[in-house]
Amino acid sequence: MTSLSKGGTGKSTLSTILTLALSLVGKQVLLIDLGEEGSSSRFLLGNPSPPYLRDIVSGKTKVEEAIGLYSLKIPIKKGFKQHHIEVNFYMIPNLGQLDSGLDSNFISSLKVFSKYFDITILDLPAFQGGKYLPIINSSDLVLLVVEPGSKQIAPVAKRVIKKKTVVVLNKYVKTIGSKLAYDYIVSLYNPLDVVVLPFDPALAIISSRNVSRILTYLNKDTQEGILTLIRFIGD
Repeated sequence: MTSLSKGGTGKSTLSTILTLALSLVGKQVLLIDLGEEGSSSRFLLGNPSPPYLRDIVSGKTKVEEAIGLYSLKIPIKKGFKQHHIEVNFYMIPNLGQLDSGLDSNFISSLKVFSKYFDITILDLPAFQGGKYLPIINSSDLVLLVVEPGSKQIAPVAKRVIKKKTVVVLNKYVKTIGSKLAYDYIVSLYNPLDVVVLPFDPALAIISSRNVSRILTYLNKDTQEGILTLIRFIGD
């Protein structure tokens, strides 16, 4: 999951939501947070405890020691009654810079442990330059999360990824500008590989305090967009 440009496009939010949604349907999911500020770590865990991913890349901790098993109770409504389903997911949280160590050996070690999970989601930081390209190029699928605006679309146009890529137009509002952005992205990618997620207030306020309930707040169009992304990931 990447943006190739600015922060705030929603990639950490989507990493969090997809981790919960995929876990909810029975997949064993490993989420790896590569961000310095640990956005998805904070969304899911609040104030995550070490070891962090940076401890792995610095050689202080082994991969298997940093993978934590976590659980959340998701409220589910049936008629007028509400009950909770416990969702389990695995995560390597992070806080702090990853100055070095993102080399082929690191990627190989991640691939070894990824085999034990149905799906591994990598939440990559913004403003990455070429630092994370080896990780992107080693992935089976790239979710490129952008907002429908010229400042966000321009970097994407310059750096079309030579991997299987799904472009997610996030925070989409029906305007002429957004339609032009959509048409432009479709001209760069296969139209079937562009997913539109409308602006959803529930996603805008996600935090560790409400993340367990966010899935039940999403509007119908956003839920359908999430399901489309799940189908892409599962293929």
